[in-house]
Amino acid sequence: MDVEANTATTSMVDILPPEVLATILSCVAKSSLADLFRCKLSCKTLRRISEEKGVIQQIHLPWVKAQQLTPHQEAAEKFFVKCVENEHPEALLEFGFRQYFNTMVLDEGLTMLSRANELHNPTAAYVLSLIYIYTGEEERGVKLLKKTINSIGSVGIVQCRRKLRDMARYNMMRNHMILHYLPKPKIFCKHKLEHEKNLNQWDLHYDADAESTVTCMTCKCVREICVFYEILVGHLTGFVYI
Repeated sequence: MDVEANTATTSMVDILPPEVLATILSCVAKSSLADLFRCKLSCKTLRRISEEKGVIQQIHLPWVKAQQLTPHQEAAEKFFVKCVENEHPEALLEFGFRQYFNTMVLDEGLTMLSRANELHNPTAAYVLSLIYIYTGEEERGVKLLKKTINSIGSVGIVQCRRKLRDMARYNMMRNHMILHYLPKPKIFCKHKLEHEKNLNQWDLHYDADAESTVTCMTCKCVREICVFYEILVGHLTGFVYI
């Protein structure tokens, strides 16, 4: 009878190893932060594991950002900072962008963007490469931009542009230096006209929502430099060009 009683009170949480529970909670975190909070309230074991760095890094961040626009803004902002402290890749990207372009803490902004890039966030690599290009580290920036384009393709680049545009809208852009006071990048393609002669007129516009049909890698990089400039200038001046 004692054996049966013990068996009856044993839960799956007691049986499964911690690493399995962490994997399960990571999946929950990706799909629903509300469900993750419910798991945390269910028992001490799940509460402890849900606070682990690996679980927090998987949290669905858009839900947290949405709460920043509600009466729960203060709590949501604290939780966002917690995600940054636990190196959530997207949180590092957004906080690094905010630090660099809004609060003007440039070194910290670059550090966070670099860390997000190390954690394989493609938008961080995209933004970081273009910052390098515009701040005098052109060779380093072009190398990273080419690597990013090759890695995620034209569809991924469009997603990066949209994310950049969203971050620019969400933040008050105060860093005018990168666009107005630094020399323009010197990268160009000697064969640009030849590469574009077979494209229709719409392919020649720097549309942030259009996939690039240009095949020359240098021309692709020039296009992203122009898109980056126009998105940021649009939000610095209050007029969005694209």
